[in-house]
Amino acid sequence: MFEAQWRKNLFAGAVELIKLKVHLKQFQVFDLVVLKGWPAAEVARSLGVSLANVYVIRHRITSMARKEVKRLENELEQRGLRISDSQSESFISDAQNKND
Repeated sequence: MFEAQWRKNLFAGAVELIKLKVHLKQFQVFDLVVLKGWPAAEVARSLGVSLANVYVIRHRITSMARKEVKRLENELEQRGLRISDSQSESFISDAQNKND
């Protein structure tokens, strides 16, 4: 239970940092597809982007999230706190694939 909440908070922190690094429309795509579970076609139609663009944005920002989570984990590990790599990777994959 604690580890699940830990992973969720770590992922949320990574997402907040990524939000500052990408264009608003890109983050909206990621938010709707990955975090809110909208179908990709509906996101494309709603935001006026191609379906291919939705998939590319999802892939790129998910990759950024993985890297950011790893960076945060390393930072926390240096402070003596840690969760396993498989747990954080599992959470990111779950978030990305929940609507595939």
